[in-house]
Amino acid sequence: MGGTLGEVMALLLSCLMMSDEVIESQTEVDRLQAEVRNLSQMVGQAKPLVDAGRMADMERAMVDTLNEITHRIEKIADQVEVR
Repeated sequence: MGGTLGEVMALLLSCLMMSDEVIESQTEVDRLQAEVRNLSQMVGQAKPLVDAGRMADMERAMVDTLNEITHRIEKIADQVEVR
């Protein structure tokens, strides 16, 4: 390997710095992978906010309420037409 002692030292220092960066990057990648695993487990264990049965009950109640409102509006419309 040709070059002066200073060039060799600079090259060695550059290699050490790059090696340190690679190790730090790998550590960060490992940390992020662990975080992704934890978050994936949390998502898998999450319960839905409203179960399907309760949602169906709520929808039926809304339909009943809308039907009742419709009948009230029709009554009012009939009263207005009579006068």
